[in-house]
Amino acid sequence: MPIALPDFTGTMIDAGRLELLQYVGAGACAEVYLAIDHEASASSSVPVRRAVKIVPKAGLSKRDTQRQRQEIANQRLVSDVPGVLELLDAIEDDAYFYLVTDYRDCDLLDLILEGVSFERKDERIRSVFVQILDAVQGCHQKGMYHCALTPENILCTADGNEVVLADFGMATPQAQSHSRGYSRRYGRRSYLSPAAEFVNSTTEPYSTEHADIWALGRILVDLVTGCRYPWSKASIDDPDFRQFVFEDQWYLQREFGISRGAADLLKRVFRLHPVVRPSLAQIRKDVLRLDTFFAEFEEDSEWDEPFDSTPTPEDSVAVVEIPGNETAFGPRVVVPKGYVRALLPALTRTASDDEFALSFLDGLEMLVAPVST
Repeated sequence: MPIALPDFTGTMIDAGRLELLQYVGAGACAEVYLAIDHEASASSSVPVRRAVKIVPKAGLSKRDTQRQRQEIANQRLVSDVPGVLELLDAIEDDAYFYLVTDYRDCDLLDLILEGVSFERKDERIRSVFVQILDAVQGCHQKGMYHCALTPENILCTADGNEVVLADFGMATPQAQSHSRGYSRRYGRRSYLSPAAEFVNSTTEPYSTEHADIWALGRILVDLVTGCRYPWSKASIDDPDFRQFVFEDQWYLQREFGISRGAADLLKRVFRLHPVVRPSLAQIRKDVLRLDTFFAEFEEDSEWDEPFDSTPTPEDSVAVVEIPGNETAFGPRVVVPKGYVRALLPALTRTASDDEFALSFLDGLEMLVAPVST
């Protein structure tokens, strides 16, 4: 539920430099106003617009506001990353923080729901999604994980050609997290990975890097389908997600008109085992070589390049021995630590069975409880 604050219309802050003109919107923890920067406007031929995010302080002391100050520091850290909304200033008084950024016309959700900016426009989808990928990659390279990637947190120009990543209120430098995250708490569960959906103090923490990758896959679905949700939450309790994982390998193509190439990429992004999801670099490469995201425009052709799902050395994984003959799909299966369990007898491998086998193993993993290592 959005926060409710007093009306700040007409308020002057920072010794009169910024004048708050109009309420724009609210989230769970803050409100946003359109403002005029009178100091910058003095040397410009047109008024310089800013966005001011007003965040109520959690308390009177610096100890009370420690987490909020850390969030501001997190956004400053990535403000110089191309494609990230720059934090121009952070002002405070006794009751509020005022976070100042450039003003953007709308967010990605607004454009998608209009249905005119991305529908059947492959190159626009490709351009926008690569911009988002590059911004997230830049944040990850600085050791910052967004943890709240949704279309509402991606701001756009009115024509939809340029996008920037915003709202770092849930961002963290921690590679592993027990936080349920913005998306679960405020109605955006569809963007949570399975591990983030079910995390609590008694489970293993989830990888924030791989959770961001999952959310990016959901955003790509939004761009292609016009924000039709493939599932409400990534849980076998959700009938649509259960159908996607267990029952229908053509689910994305048939239900949403997504091309075979795009669906293949998404199925890899949505693998339940985080360590076998493609990297951001691999996703970028695959997006650039896709002919189309839409089934209706797709020619009858196959991708020639194989996908390498081998975990990297830095991935936190365990290798489980599976009883069976040595020529099986794997005498070994890679699973996240904390979920070490031999899931089923060995599967005989054929070239055409690789994707099925991985999906089947992933599905069974959802059905078993974590075990300690």
